[in-house]
Amino acid sequence: MPRKAMSDLETVVAVLADCAEYPSTAAVGLRAMLADGLPEVVDVLDKATTTAEREVPHELLQMVAMVLRSASGCCVEVLKEREVQVAEASALCDAGDARHSSSRATLEEARDQVTLLSSQLQAARETAAEEQSNHADVEAETKHILESQAILEKELALARQMAVLVQDLEAGVSEKALPSMVDAVLGYLVDNGAEPALQVAARSALQRLPAERQSFDVITLETIKGVLAEWQAHSEEKLATSAPTVEGARAEALGAWAILALARGNTAELEEAHAQAEQALETAASAYEKAQADVSSLRKALSDRLVEQTLTEAKAAEINEASAAVLRLADVTPPPTAAADTVPDVKMTEDSRVGPALVDGRRVATAGAGQAKLQ
Repeated sequence: MPRKAMSDLETVVAVLADCAEYPSTAAVGLRAMLADGLPEVVDVLDKATTTAEREVPHELLQMVAMVLRSASGCCVEVLKEREVQVAEASALCDAGDARHSSSRATLEEARDQVTLLSSQLQAARETAAEEQSNHADVEAETKHILESQAILEKELALARQMAVLVQDLEAGVSEKALPSMVDAVLGYLVDNGAEPALQVAARSALQRLPAERQSFDVITLETIKGVLAEWQAHSEEKLATSAPTVEGARAEALGAWAILALARGNTAELEEAHAQAEQALETAASAYEKAQADVSSLRKALSDRLVEQTLTEAKAAEINEASAAVLRLADVTPPPTAAADTVPDVKMTEDSRVGPALVDGRRVATAGAGQAKLQ
């Protein structure tokens, strides 16, 4: 048998014998029988000298061609499925790429937002710290002014109290109350720097009952009342003078507090917004990582589908080659010289798709693209 015929025989047998790689509607047993017997069929055909001798081998080759047509048809159906799977995988890959691009844009936007809010929050915290310091200074100053005001009010109240005590002593009080009242007035005179002579005269005048007083005692009492009135007027004047300062300090303290509260509120809002932005950034980062993983998975799936499609196309080509090999095997031996009493030789033809063949003048319909068929 010529080397080319042996190669064709091996090609056809390989396709017939491997039902898993080249499935068809033909029974497995039939394919095994044809694969096992094909070498002998080709050998008989090679040795045949008449059309009659070649008839049975050609019929068997026709069965082989039918099996190959079935395998080719199955392969075409699988290839259609592979094309659909590739299209679906490609569409999913495109959608994954779109999600990946979108998630990346979202991630970049989230990062920019966190950066912006971080800058704003830092500025707000610095402002709040400055306002806190300013508020503390204003509070300290206000406290000092209010304490001074309280001292003046206390001085005025004490001056008025002393004036009342002197009036009561002038009018006369019980012997029991007299010592403590005199001590209070004298102490007040001493504490406020009254003239030493008035301090001495005051004790004698204040301790005497109205009926026991001399003219000097009366003059002393009037002098005491005059001094107390002068001190009281001075305290009232200082209070009146300090009143605008006190009101201004209170207003300034209130304003400083309001500004501080506003700065703190702004800082709190920015801290909340910053926390939300960081959470959004974390979510966006997770989504981006998932999109990256999805893209890798989808691209691998597409690659796998393309590989499957390529393998299926290769199988289709192998089946087509086997079909063409059947045609060549049918013509391995040139026909003998025609005789008047012989049946016309078998003639097999091949076009771009594997064309029709004639067996003893009988024609069988042509197979699909790339399918070999004996007719």
